Amino acid sequence: MRIPNSSIDKARAHNRRLAKQSLALSKDHVERIKSHPSTKEIRYPEFKESFDYVDAIFPNAKVKEALIYQVSKDFLGELGYKNVGGFFNKASKIVAVPDSLYIQKPEKYSIWRTISAEITFDEVIVHELIHYASDKTVLSNSDDFEEEVAYGNSLAYLRSKGYSDEFIIEKNFLPYLISSIDLIDVTRRVLVENGYNLHEFERQTDRRRRAAIKKVQKHIFNKTKSEAIHKGQELIRIYSETPDSKPVDQKISRVDLIDF
Repeated sequence: MRIPNSSIDKARAHNRRLAKQSLALSKDHVERIKSHPSTKEIRYPEFKESFDYVDAIFPNAKVKEALIYQVSKDFLGELGYKNVGGFFNKASKIVAVPDSLYIQKPEKYSIWRTISAEITFDEVIVHELIHYASDKTVLSNSDDFEEEVAYGNSLAYLRSKGYSDEFIIEKNFLPYLISSIDLIDVTRRVLVENGYNLHEFERQTDRRRRAAIKKVQKHIFNKTKSEAIHKGQELIRIYSETPDSKPVDQKISRVDLIDF
């Protein structure tokens, strides 16, 4: 099924870019980040609680030796990483965070842009250090697996700050969770629920398909968000059941085992 170029897929792509932490940096970009005059090096014991937390979960990863680069947000944007909250790059083994987590709201309203995170630097550092540690100790075969490890293992840290599970899902996990939902599948189901024949829908022009999707856009959004929240609840349930364990030498993410 083809979905026309619309605010739905544009916004979903936007959220996927923000949620995707493992970026393919070129060697040139890595060197430019390291040498940029605004770049600041963060080392342990700065952000001590974040380092100590991840070190306790992954004691063999030596995360206290990790070097984090705090980079100009504007410079990251120039390199093509606009509004990225932070990332761990596997090839270079570097962790980078922007010098500001503020994301300017778009001038044009979109219901999909209402999905946004409210995170702090220490939380970003926990997330990225888990990626750093996981890269050393966990056998992974997918970005989704890596994100499940990072989000799941950050749960106890976020709870320790007094956040409710509902807040953690809505304000920390949700941009990633939304991006992990199959939007095409949701759209097909919503169209059927609203009386559309999919075979006839496919034969229509892009303009008519866009118009049809616009009519049910709120329904698509609500269903996608609901399924993302449910996925977050299942992720929290799984990691709450085994708070002291982490997946080691696994090729299948525990998220893949969740039955929806």
